[in-house]
Amino acid sequence: MMKPQYTLVEIIRDPRMLVCEASEMTRDGHYYLYRYNGTEEKFYRATVPSGAASTHFQMLETTDKVPLGGWHVVVSGEFSKSRLHVVTKKRRHSAGSGDAKGKTFRNSMR
Repeated sequence: MMKPQYTLVEIIRDPRMLVCEASEMTRDGHYYLYRYNGTEEKFYRATVPSGAASTHFQMLETTDKVPLGGWHVVVSGEFSKSRLHVVTKKRRHSAGSGDAKGKTFRNSMR
């Protein structure tokens, strides 16, 4: 059974496709493997060597070209609904400290 193939627009818009891959053979005989990491939103390319050497992916620049079709899902899943985020909050100063000058922080949301 063949894996379903997707277009470039589909893999970018669908958050469930976490890692997708596509391959391309150039006229010069070079075989490239492309990878899109949905969690990082970055594209990578590797030249597939002949023989037993392993492939090494390198991040693509914004001017590099990627295939428009032929993408298949390698890892799928869901993003966590409770994503981590930075929270900043003013600290309360004690009335006795010299830098607070007797003022305390009051929550204006009450």
